[in-house]
Order: sequence, then structure tokens, then C-alpha cells
Amino acid sequence: TISTDDGASWGTPTVVRDYATTGYDARDVQAEVLPSGRIAVVHSEYKAIGGHDAQRTIFFYSDDEGATWSTPVVVSTGMYGAYGGNDVGSDILSLPNGDLLIAGYATETDAASKQFGLYLTKSTDGGATWANLCKPVPYSTYGVNAVEPQIERFENGKLIMTFHTED
Repeated sequence: TISTDDGASWGTPTVVRDYATTGYDARDVQAEVLPSGRIAVVHSEYKAIGGHDAQRTIFFYSDDEGATWSTPVVVSTGMYGAYGGNDVGSDILSLPNGDLLIAGYATETDAASKQFGLYLTKSTDGGATWANLCKPVPYSTYGVNAVEPQIERFENGKLIMTFHTED
């Protein structure tokens, strides 16, 4: 839904993606208005499969203030060799050159261990394709379950990533 009065009132909500027949549900939805005016959305699709959680990261956008939406792109990285595709995109950031970053977390080992590490993935083509960038906080290095990262950029170009732990 959109507000034209700094949040005092809101328009009629619009269903962007209907999950009623897919067996998935949407979680951790984040939206970012890019300098171009594009609304970029990242979220996770969740489904219980064979006794464990399966999640994958999805990206889509609107170039007309939400009137229409692009075809969703699966971003899931498999950077950690995630068991069952347990991969959760948490935040999106647009860089000054137009590149996009998604910060997320994924299981490093099997789903039962619940050992989560953070990842960054990058798109240089407006979100059509994504490539693994780095693992800033892997469980195997720090021994903490890092989840739900948020990423922001300082004016001087440095990036800051915040997250919480489940330990």
C-alpha cells in the first residue's frame, strides 16, 4: 500500500504475489525505493519439506509505483551448500553505481544443526542475475548463529551490517 501524506493515511492494499496455491508463504519482506524510483522487493519463500524448513530468497520490482511487478527471480545462493535450500534474504541495498546487494543468512550444515551464517550476494544488472559476493559472518569461523542482517551505506562509502544471534 502507498501513502502520499508521510504515513498519516494509506491506500488500498494490493496483492503483489498470491501464495494461496504454491505451498510457500512469504517471510522477511523488505522493500527499497532505488534512486531510479524502482521499488525493489526481497523476501523469502518458506515451505516445510520432509520435516525441515526450506527457504529461498526471491527478488522482484516495480517501475510504476507498484501498479505492475516484474517476474520474480530466485536469488538463493547456495553459498553455504545450504541443506534443503534454507536461505533467507533479509535486506537489500542499492549502491551509487546501481549495483544491488542482498544481505541474508543460510544454514551452513544440515537443517537440524541450525548453524546459520551471513552472506552477501550482488547484482550488476538491476536484479536479473545474482552472484555470491562473500560470507561476512560464517558460523564455522565465529561459532554464533548470525541471522536477519540489515545493511546500510555511510556517505563515505563504508557499509555497515547489523544482525542478531540465536545463541
